[in-house]
Amino acid sequence: MLRKLFDKYEPHFHEGGKWEKYYALYEAIDTGLFKPSDTTQNSSHVRDNIDLKRVMITVWVATFPTLSSGCGTLDFKQIPSWLRWGWFLRKVSVEYLSDS
Repeated sequence: MLRKLFDKYEPHFHEGGKWEKYYALYEAIDTGLFKPSDTTQNSSHVRDNIDLKRVMITVWVATFPTLSSGCGTLDFKQIPSWLRWGWFLRKVSVEYLSDS
């Protein structure tokens, strides 16, 4: 059912279609959900059963939560040092400006 829906709207994403500029997004979703219809027939190089695009999508999906967690943790640890550094800069600038 979903495959038929994708096939029905596919011509709109090709050159000259009304959603031509979204072709890359359409193709990414299509090949992520379904096996591509145009695969290599010859043995041009050794291939595994795992599609490289699906593996890289999994890698990126696993990267974002880790990245956001790490950035949040780093941010919470750095706030006290930023506050101390800001206090130091205010003190130095006030003393420097008052001496002038």
